[in-house]
Amino acid sequence: HQAEKYRKDLDFYNQNKIENVKAIFEYANIGIRSLVLSNGGAIIALLSLMGTLWKEDPQTIRIIMFMLFYFGIGLSSILLTTFFAYFTQYHILQEHEALVERFRNIAIGTALVSWGSFTIGAFHTLYSVLFR
Repeated sequence: HQAEKYRKDLDFYNQNKIENVKAIFEYANIGIRSLVLSNGGAIIALLSLMGTLWKEDPQTIRIIMFMLFYFGIGLSSILLTTFFAYFTQYHILQEHEALVERFRNIAIGTALVSWGSFTIGAFHTLYSVLFR
């Protein structure tokens, strides 16, 4: 009877852990997709604006190119995040704990760089629109 209770508790614990890991992956996936969409969308919007203003306002084109730099860094960083996230998952399956930690930390770092670059680009864009 005690062994059966222990087995049920262990099954519940393992199932709960599996569900938590799935939730973590889902949140990470949402974050990665959001940063790809945000940085990529900003680049497309700014390129469209550049096409409209190309001959009319060269000073604005220089400002837009500066903003494109930040969103480009953000997009490149989040694409690197997906690369490192893949290697994290690969090494989890291979049970290489040291490599899992290394790739996971790099993936988190590149995601933070992407978020930071998007934030700087967004604030710079807002500042340019409001105070130019």
